[in-house]
Order: sequence, then C-alpha cells, then structure tokens
Amino acid sequence: RCAICMESAGAVRRIDNCGHRLCGQCLTSLLCSGLERAFHCPYCRSWMLHVPEP
Repeated sequence: RCAICMESAGAVRRIDNCGHRLCGQCLTSLLCSGLERAFHCPYCRSWMLHVPEP
C-alpha cells in the first residue's frame, strides 16, 4: 500500500532505508516536484538512499 495515496497499486516501490512503500505515480510526482524534501520518505522523513526503480 502506498504511504501517500494509500492505494494498493500493483507497481509499488519500497524505499530501502525505511521500508515504506510508494506507488510509481506518487513517487514520480514527489521526485519531479524539485523540492529538497523530495528525497525524504514522505511518511517518516528518512533519507532515500537511492531512488527505487520503476
């Protein structure tokens, strides 16, 4: 289940550092926002050590 939209989308990505999951659409929106906070997990704010592959 995506930590942002709470949908159970089929293409959910796991953030390695914390284990929270984001759907591909929410992850893309977050990273394309251009904000520094985009590289933090939106749920727990831990750093994304790398961007999960689509």
